[in-house]
Amino acid sequence: MKKILVVLLILATAGGLFAQEEASIGFGGWGRGVFVPFQLLDTDAAASEGLAGGGVNWGGQPSIAMTVSGQGNEKIGFQIEFKGDNRTPGIGDWAYVWVKPIEQIKLSVGRFNGDTLRGKFGDNAFHNFTVPMKGEDNIFSRFQPGNTGLLLDVTPIEGFYFGALIQDLSGAGIGGGIVANDAYDVYKNIQIGAGYTIEGTGQIRAQYIGSSDGLGIYTAPTSSSFTNSTKSFSSVLGSNASGYTFTNNQRIEAAFNFTGVEGLNIDLGGKYYLPYTESISLAANSDIDVTYQNPIVVALGAKYAAGDLSLYGRIDTAIGGIVRVEQSGSANADKGDYVEVAGGFTLNAHLIPEYKLSDTLTVGADIGFQLDPKVEAEAYNKALDKSVKTEVDKGGVVFGAGAYVRQDLGNGSLSGGLAFQAPTDDNGKTFLFSIPIVLEYSF
Repeated sequence: MKKILVVLLILATAGGLFAQEEASIGFGGWGRGVFVPFQLLDTDAAASEGLAGGGVNWGGQPSIAMTVSGQGNEKIGFQIEFKGDNRTPGIGDWAYVWVKPIEQIKLSVGRFNGDTLRGKFGDNAFHNFTVPMKGEDNIFSRFQPGNTGLLLDVTPIEGFYFGALIQDLSGAGIGGGIVANDAYDVYKNIQIGAGYTIEGTGQIRAQYIGSSDGLGIYTAPTSSSFTNSTKSFSSVLGSNASGYTFTNNQRIEAAFNFTGVEGLNIDLGGKYYLPYTESISLAANSDIDVTYQNPIVVALGAKYAAGDLSLYGRIDTAIGGIVRVEQSGSANADKGDYVEVAGGFTLNAHLIPEYKLSDTLTVGADIGFQLDPKVEAEAYNKALDKSVKTEVDKGGVVFGAGAYVRQDLGNGSLSGGLAFQAPTDDNGKTFLFSIPIVLEYSF
């Protein structure tokens, strides 16, 4: 009997060891800290002043993150990110569980970043001190729920990927077995995307991103706002005189990542936002129709590397867009009066050359340019057949440049350099000269 117990104990121990070998826990992390020992700030509203301080280049205190991930038999797992941004512990971008019932299908539930189709080029550590750059999502958006989401990843054949995301819009979770979202809104907010990799050429991607928010944070003007005979923009918008803020982002995206030439990588993407119209009842016979459409976005990132020299370029444009508020209602005396703001052409461009002096030392530069259009609002009174235009944004041009040295440290880097940002016209912009030092880790 004792021999049998010993054998069973040995088998149980061995089984436990083998089971442990099929499961694993891993750790990783990414973070960045920036310190500026000296900065010169000069604005139209204030005299020049010398500054110094630290944090992270996109704002706030250093971003420090650690991730913990685990998996068993490559069929089930989890990932969670712990963050210390602004010196406050919390959960970062990832807190989810995933399963793979079969090899071709993966389900994830929680908070995550699905980056299989995402744009291939982002910003660099110095751009906020020259001219702010756009990120990867401006080329092609990732799958990222605002709250708890369900992501379906399907890879039925080699080279093809399909993804679909639905999410909990309220963030209230499940209470007493009941969820706090209207199903129509949830599925109206769906994100569906696909990509196919052509061997030796690149990857083509397309997706649809819905929006259930509509004009969720639009503040309707009162009917008395439309009695002004000249229909000035501020009289209609009131506290929103600087422009409307909308949350409707329903759009179609497409992109192509070309990798067919050795050393060259090009990612071109575009976004077309669908127009949205909502009728709002203010009072009897005082309805308004609000039409909103985001600008068309075209973004290009390209990088070429030859030996120790590399060249990275980025161009982001936004074209058009419209906000229109029109009086409606069959018995409305002001029917046909409207206020309209039309967008123009916005351009953001960067050129970033780098040269490797050694295996661990790189020198580089960041040259940036930003063009913002002049924006006007037109208010029209149908009875008087008269319109008034009001300037909403002067627009302008900003130029920036910087040079830096980066020491690569395996799982991180140390960078330091000089950077400036300056307007090229008199538009109340800021002149900025900085000496940033950037510490970054990734493992």
